[in-house]
Formats: sequence, structure tokens, C-alpha cells
Amino acid sequence: MLDTITHRLDSVTQRLDSVSNELSSLIHEVHQTLPTAVDSIPASDSFVRTTYIPTIVRLGLDKWDILAFIIALVSLYYACKAYRSQKETERNTMKITEESQFMLIAEYFNYFFSNLIVIKAIAFKLNEKFDTHYVSQELIRKLSINIESLHPEAFLHNKEKYSIIHRLFLQIRNFNIETETAELHICDRYVPAHIKTKDLSTLLFKQVHLCQYVIRAIEQLSSPKSESQKKYSKKQQANYEMFVKKAKDYIEERASYIFRKSPYDDKVDLEKIIKDHHDKVIDYLSEQEKEYLETIASKLEIDSSTFISALNICIDHTLRSKNSHGHDIIALIEFFQKPK
Repeated sequence: MLDTITHRLDSVTQRLDSVSNELSSLIHEVHQTLPTAVDSIPASDSFVRTTYIPTIVRLGLDKWDILAFIIALVSLYYACKAYRSQKETERNTMKITEESQFMLIAEYFNYFFSNLIVIKAIAFKLNEKFDTHYVSQELIRKLSINIESLHPEAFLHNKEKYSIIHRLFLQIRNFNIETETAELHICDRYVPAHIKTKDLSTLLFKQVHLCQYVIRAIEQLSSPKSESQKKYSKKQQANYEMFVKKAKDYIEERASYIFRKSPYDDKVDLEKIIKDHHDKVIDYLSEQEKEYLETIASKLEIDSSTFISALNICIDHTLRSKNSHGHDIIALIEFFQKPK
């Protein structure tokens, strides 16, 4: 028994000697690289460079003390970085308010309406030409909506509002994924035409749905849910009315701008323009699409025929528009032909 214990003690001693040798080697390397470690400390931490390190040398601390100090110094440095990062995050989060998120959501409506115009123009231009032509990838990518500024956590104190914004966040994210898929399909001549048609129909439907959802979301965010919230109802109702007015103004601006001779001309009467040019307005929308759009018009308190005509005018103008090089904005590119 004693021989067994002695043998095991010898084995442990050998292992400890091996560990001791490795630690000695490591500490020796630390000793040699200490000047490099000092140089790696940022100049902004001059107090550490000019005070702490010279103090170590002057006091004659042994290698174990130096190793412990370096580990503590590195830990302190990264702790400070983490603290600064946390404070920066807190400052940025403080800027995210319900009011700023409300304004952002209202602005999304304009993007969705613009996307409706572009998607319908692309679908019309590519009609029956999917096998031989495609449109610029850049044109499709621009349909994607930025969601980095949308922060559902701004409404964490209210589970109903949080749910509304989180659902909008997910729907926009899904639309962006569908946009990427459509880009891959449309720009690939070997994808069947009916798949490409379906992709564009999906994008169009999703944009109509997102327009409807934004209106409904703002309406819900502006409606008091309890007695305690009613004191804020006037402000919330004013926010909703402001959104409706801005949305109507944007739609009228997009359509009436086409008929201005100069950007500096006074705003023209959209209803009068549509009435005067009724016979010239080309109908690009299907009956089913018009039904979906009528719900948006009713929420915005716009006559449905005026709203649909305005959209048709914008689509027609987009199809006819040219860039600064004289090429169509919605330009068809033949497969295996280098884009201009």
C-alpha cells in the first residue's frame, strides 16, 4: 500500500514540475513582451503608460506580480470598453421614442405607395417577355424597405402597441426576403414565366397589404384603450389626422407633379386634372387590384376612382420616364446582352 501511495505521489510531483516549467516559460515570455504590451496600450490611456508600468519596474515586483498585474490591466481595459459601449447604446436607445417611431411608420406609407407604382410598371413592361428579357437588378433591390430604424422595443411598456409594431417589423422583413427571391427569378432566363408573374403579383399584393396595415396600425396606435389614456386622445387623434393629410398630400403630389410645367409652379388640382384627362388615363390595374386599393382610399378619405386614377397616372408616367442618359427608367434588358 505504501509503495502504491509513494508511486502516485511521485507521479503527481512530476506533473507539478511539468506545469511549473510551463508557467516559468510563460512568465519569461511575458517578461520579454512587456514593452510590446505597454506599446499596445492606446495613447489615450497615457496614465497607464507613464505611471503604472514604470511603478512596476521601480518597485521590483517579481514575475508573478507582473503577470497578475497585466491580466488585471487587460481585464480593466476591456471592462472600460464594455462600459463605454453600454453607455453609447443607452444614449442611442433614449433617442428612440414612441413619437419618432410613429413618424417613421407614417413615412413607410409613402415608400409602400411608391413601390406599388414601380412593381406594377415592371409587371406591365415584362408582360409576355419574361423568357427573353429582364429588368435591372438594382431596380428590384430598391424595392426593399429599411427596417433597421424600426424598434418595437420602444413600445415594450404596452403589449398591444408592441405587438402591432413587431408584426409590422416581421411583415416588412418577409417582404424584403420575397424581393430577393423575385430578383433571382426575374433575372434568370431559365425560371418559368409563370413563376416570375407570381413573384411580381406577390410583391404587389404585399405592398397593398402593407399600406393597409400601416393605416390600421396608426389608427390603433392613435386610439385610447382605457380611461387613463383618454387624456392623450386629442393628441393621438391629431397625429392620425396629420398622417391622413400627409398621405393624401403625397399621393396628390406624385400624380399632379406630372402635369406641372415647372417644379416651382403652384400645386395643381388633382381631381380637376383627372376630370380633364379622364379619356387619356390608361387603366393598368385589374379589378381585383382595384378592390384592394379601394379600402386604402376609404381609410384616407379619398374618392376611390380618384385614388385609382392617380395611381394609374403615376404608373403611366413611370413607364414613360427616362434617366439622365435618355434611357427608360424601367428598361428591358435582353438575356445575354450587356446592360447599357
